[in-house]
Amino acid sequence: MSGAAPAGSDPVPTDAVPTDPEQADAVPTDPEQADPVPTDAVPTDPEPTHPEPTHPEPTHPEPTHPEQADREQSDVGATSAHAAVASDVLELRRAGADDARAVAEVWIASFSDALPSVRRAHDDAEVRGWVAAHLVPATECWVATLGGEVVAMMALSPGWLDQLYVVPGAQGHGIGSALVDLALRRGEEEGWETVQLWTFQVNGPARAFYARHGFREVELTDGATNEEHEPDVRLIWP
Repeated sequence: MSGAAPAGSDPVPTDAVPTDPEQADAVPTDPEQADPVPTDAVPTDPEPTHPEPTHPEPTHPEPTHPEQADREQSDVGATSAHAAVASDVLELRRAGADDARAVAEVWIASFSDALPSVRRAHDDAEVRGWVAAHLVPATECWVATLGGEVVAMMALSPGWLDQLYVVPGAQGHGIGSALVDLALRRGEEEGWETVQLWTFQVNGPARAFYARHGFREVELTDGATNEEHEPDVRLIWP
């Protein structure tokens, strides 16, 4: 499954990012700091080493529209949701087994919203199974919560930002950016020379989002090697 890019493909506060991956970060969400351009957190999966066929490995962890939510929403429901986000405190913490279902729901909702034209390689049940059996236990998986509710997720592996998603209703408040800042901080702590990610070429908001965070596009493919068979792009930082 794809993502970084997406990648997912949409990630600003440089708040207290934990130096200890087990320690949660309390990050105040300030609507004024929200990224103006959406991104797709869309799944970001570094030309993933596709796991067992039984578990959908989102080829691009399109990080994939993390800040797709950075778009303006005009309906009353959206406005109310944004007001609620602004009044809560954002917490970043490592995901545990009990978070697997919530992580999967964030992935599903964000991917569907950010990439409506991309054919998903796995159905909802397969995604949930893959998250529970592989993503949460086998990667450095983080969640962002508001008022105790999981509203975003990110998965890291050495040198890669594999997945980054923010639910549509919580986008536009810098949550994706806070996760990207955390990913870069973790890279520094672990001694990674670079941080890479994949996202779909069609995910313009995600590509712009990552560019704003200093990522450079270094490779374009025809999608032959990802599960969705969707043209993708590899980005690298710095």
